[in-house]
Amino acid sequence: MLKLHDFCNRAPMSTLFGGRIADALPVLWVLATGEFDADVAEAQAKIDARLHRRFKIKVGRGDPGDDARRAVETASAIGCPCSIDLNEAWSFADSTRALAILDGSGVDILEQPLPRADLPGLADLARRSSLAIMADESACSTSDMIAIIRERAASYVSLKISKAGGPSRMLAIARMAQAAGINLFGGTALDSSIGTAANIQCCSTLPLAGGTELFMPLLLADDILEEPLAYRDFCVDVPSGVGLGVTIDEAKLRHYERK
Repeated sequence: MLKLHDFCNRAPMSTLFGGRIADALPVLWVLATGEFDADVAEAQAKIDARLHRRFKIKVGRGDPGDDARRAVETASAIGCPCSIDLNEAWSFADSTRALAILDGSGVDILEQPLPRADLPGLADLARRSSLAIMADESACSTSDMIAIIRERAASYVSLKISKAGGPSRMLAIARMAQAAGINLFGGTALDSSIGTAANIQCCSTLPLAGGTELFMPLLLADDILEEPLAYRDFCVDVPSGVGLGVTIDEAKLRHYERK
């Protein structure tokens, strides 16, 4: 009998989970300076380099109305689809005030505006707005997913291996979302290149309506892989080698080791 360890030494991780349906995944970039001019300039540089053509704007630290207006102006100036991410920062009242500004703009997805437990509030926002609501912190387990489906609290779910507690658990959340007609997005949780490679392998087996944000290796000053992940043409290539498809540079690993 072929054991799991032996299988992963012979085939890509994606094969273990049903096989990839894409050889490259779209990757958005997060704009987090909080300043209109800086965000627009950063986005244009990413577009010119053919790295990213979809963007997520981080908001939530300022006045909700001001943040919403900045997001609308940024999306308009960039001329590309944009989402905004709150990380649970707004109240329901904040969110309804901001939706009046965001509806009909270049912002099309609102990610986790309310605290994770407020699924009725998310569902109410979803009914009120033309924006899609994405659940992130609200969707950490299959039991969370059952609650989201029951409340009809989101039309997108952000998937992360580390958040779910492993690849199989992440994919179980994804399959439940698919069955309920909820769109999938490949999220990131400040992963290393190794963690990013694992997320890429899993995400390559899924129909990702929202693409991914698996950009973390691009923020690293150095890498511990012999061959870095390949970002080009607004996507990241799915590694084709066995297992995660990447090889660790043992010398780099020893260099950065902390005891």
